[in-house]
Amino acid sequence: MRTTVLLVWICQAIQIAATYDSLSYTDIFYHSKSLKENEIEGSVAFNFDRIGASKNPTEFNTKLDLSNLQYHGTTTVAFKNKESVIVCIDSKASIGKYIGSRTVKKVFPISSHIVATMAGGAADCAYWIRSISTFAKIFEYKYGIKAMKVSAVAKVLANKLAEFKGAGLSVGTMIAGFDITTKSPSLYYVDSEGTYVGGDIFCVGSGATLAYSILDSTSSCSESGDTEELDLHNMPQDQAIDAAVAAVQCAARRDGYSGGYINVIVVDQTGCHHVRRAQATHTKTIPYNSKKLSTIQNKDISYL
Repeated sequence: MRTTVLLVWICQAIQIAATYDSLSYTDIFYHSKSLKENEIEGSVAFNFDRIGASKNPTEFNTKLDLSNLQYHGTTTVAFKNKESVIVCIDSKASIGKYIGSRTVKKVFPISSHIVATMAGGAADCAYWIRSISTFAKIFEYKYGIKAMKVSAVAKVLANKLAEFKGAGLSVGTMIAGFDITTKSPSLYYVDSEGTYVGGDIFCVGSGATLAYSILDSTSSCSESGDTEELDLHNMPQDQAIDAAVAAVQCAARRDGYSGGYINVIVVDQTGCHHVRRAQATHTKTIPYNSKKLSTIQNKDISYL
């Protein structure tokens, strides 16, 4: 009797685990095979159909509604500012409802004047961004150019991802850089559905709407005392960086999937620079020495 009760408890535990773990569906059958089927179903109302498992271990019916579950999130912001692009990202990574890390690198150098942000599945983003980075390096070496155009990098990545549309990839990236040929900053949004959109400002991730609201509502008082909307594209760079950091900080306060550290990258005609690092939960930023990403892009930059 004690053995039966113990096995029933084990079955209940596995049933709960199987609700979220697709690999546990048919394991219940093996753990409970020493019990009579009517004993299990009669004593604890054990229902294999509830978890999408089959009573026959050779059959699989792994239907499970995951529409209400969120496995990852982030807040990434980028916008053009005069002759540069300002990129601001957080560093928290989630594993389901748990925090996986607070120090994840969410920006990848593609070339000396181009970076890409990461939002979505970490593995998907890392693979495809590194893939386009390799493509860009080969292209630059083959044709003897200093750097590909930002639009070309974004378009190639969008075309690659479009080939796998509907395959379950989770990629939402911003390609930010400075075009050497046109002497102007460029910013594009690319996702796993093959979307390719150029713009002046983008916020991507679970905290994107919160970050947009902060940037859209940012205002300053002029000398006459009237309140006028700030122009992120023409304001001094230091103020623009402060606005970007404030947007991510406010998003991190309300979005449970965002947080950790905030890193600010500025891409201009001289290259990619890591200019600031701040706590996502603090209103005051932490001074941080500027580093040129292009000089360390092949080394460990996990501190980002």
